[in-house]
Amino acid sequence: MARLLLAVLWLLAASPHDAAEWEAVKADPSCVWGEGWGPSVEEADRQALAALASRVSVAVTSGFRQVEEQVRSSQCDDQYALVSSRMTAVSSVTLPGTHRIVLREGRRAHVGRWIRRDDMERALAGRVARVLEYEKAALCAEEDGRVGDALKYRYWAYALLRTLPRASELRGEDGTLLMNALPAGIDAVLESLKVKVEGRSGDRVRIAVTSRGLPVRKLDFRYFDGARWLPGPTVTDGRVTLEMAPGALAETIQLKIEYAYAGDTLIDEELREVMTVSDTRPLKRSYIFIGTR
Repeated sequence: MARLLLAVLWLLAASPHDAAEWEAVKADPSCVWGEGWGPSVEEADRQALAALASRVSVAVTSGFRQVEEQVRSSQCDDQYALVSSRMTAVSSVTLPGTHRIVLREGRRAHVGRWIRRDDMERALAGRVARVLEYEKAALCAEEDGRVGDALKYRYWAYALLRTLPRASELRGEDGTLLMNALPAGIDAVLESLKVKVEGRSGDRVRIAVTSRGLPVRKLDFRYFDGARWLPGPTVTDGRVTLEMAPGALAETIQLKIEYAYAGDTLIDEELREVMTVSDTRPLKRSYIFIGTR
């Protein structure tokens, strides 16, 4: 009797109208869809977004073919756990304009997500355009000695590029593959930075910053003052003075060069969301250590 009651409640949890609407979406060739299951609506929704993102990749690279790719395990309830965590995180921000339908709530929640192909094409085309614009801005900044801007725009371009279904195929104006050229360009800029201690007076340390032999015009960083990490003054003419903690030996100056500029991404809402869920590790080359003796 208990099992029968549970079965009845399970059937009542799904609205016939919602179920019919979902079947219509799945049968519509102008839609790309994904569905997910989980112990809560929120988890099921994340898995639905991940499945949708996966299908978007298939649709883009295969001429918008509908492909059913259910991820299954030995236990149906656990199938959601097999979906890529990275795809789950990025999918919600790489697919603006998606629609959601809750097919079932409770511990066996079932959620559907879909997006129209024309909306998807517009979103992807806009993202490609911004990647190319950020890369162009980075090149201009690098030529002008604005190292911080060169790092920022190139990193932003790379962050958006990673969300594209065919990221490895996108080329820059010079024909190079951006998936390789963007991180290589960031590394090259960081490697070009040379920092030298020019002098010290009490707790104040003067440093000079150059790139390819020229004074850096714009660069932001954080530094360790002997007690904690602090934001440093922006380098504008190749030189800055650091205020160290009282009594700090300061035998080695530690800098962390800013390259992400997450606080500046308010100008691009989609980019801001991508940066929020990004799982990239700090770049090793962004740390600089200088001996003061």
